[in-house]
Amino acid sequence: MENTQLASLTELASIANVSRQAVWNWSKRKADFPKPVSEGPNGPTYKVEEFKTWLENDGKAIGGALVGANSVAEDLLATDPNNARSAIEALSAVKKKRLRQELTAKMELLRELEAELDAVKQPEHIFDPSNPNYMGRFTAAALLIQPRHPLAEVEKFYGAGVYALYYKGDFPAYEKISGKETPLYTGKADPKIAHAENPTEQGESLSRRINEHRKSIELVSGEGGISLDDFEVRYLVTASGFQVTAENFLINYFKPIWNKETKICFGIGKHGDDANTRKNKKSPWDTLHPGRKWALASEEMKTPAEIAADISDHLDAFPPIDEVDFKSLLLGGT
Repeated sequence: MENTQLASLTELASIANVSRQAVWNWSKRKADFPKPVSEGPNGPTYKVEEFKTWLENDGKAIGGALVGANSVAEDLLATDPNNARSAIEALSAVKKKRLRQELTAKMELLRELEAELDAVKQPEHIFDPSNPNYMGRFTAAALLIQPRHPLAEVEKFYGAGVYALYYKGDFPAYEKISGKETPLYTGKADPKIAHAENPTEQGESLSRRINEHRKSIELVSGEGGISLDDFEVRYLVTASGFQVTAENFLINYFKPIWNKETKICFGIGKHGDDANTRKNKKSPWDTLHPGRKWALASEEMKTPAEIAADISDHLDAFPPIDEVDFKSLLLGGT
């Protein structure tokens, strides 16, 4: 029988000659950190050999000695400091790239060790209104608490901002997403003037963009397909500039199947391709929902069955949600 040695986080810390907190941090932050094999009296236990292998591959310290034979960084550190610059200049392009990668990894380790030496810990979360990523999250959250409106009934209004399209019908390819809080599509509409200070100066860009989608869906509505009556929209007018980070966050958070970034059923946002002059293939959206005349003559990228299979696989990998977890959304979860 195989004699597998197991160790707790505290014992792993002793092996690596670091604090238990450092090992705990690695287990939470490093995707390739070994998985626990059992639960002991002092918490999860790990295979010692797997941990040692991970340490060697990750370049961590074992017993105070840095692992990494033939390291360009270590060769450089062994060089007379006065000659270090000329030593770097003498390196090949490949070794310079390798040196940069090694130094980045060692600097990350040093920052972790520095944090461990500080008796005062860093906060887990910092709210910084000047950080565009934070404002993208909060703008997205503000959108998601807005009421849903029938897409067919959106009137003209002033303002730029963000929006999300939702489906509640029985089209077979959208069965898994119908009625869910995961949108089919999220988008933005930029202001008419880049630094517009109010909705009037921003123009009607948001309502115009939403109604462009309404018209596209209306064109393809019909027997056996999708119906405009089965679509709803949320929208939010934002201060100029906030729409960009909010849209990026929403796409990364929901991975909507109609957004081009997911590469599944994109194409609703296209406004006309001449198949004879531009040699563009028909978008997956137009293949699955035929009806826009300018797209009918174009060659298909994929068959409807292939697109439906892609949608199904994508929704299995990223299951649509029934309710938004705002705590996770705002604090960084996905």
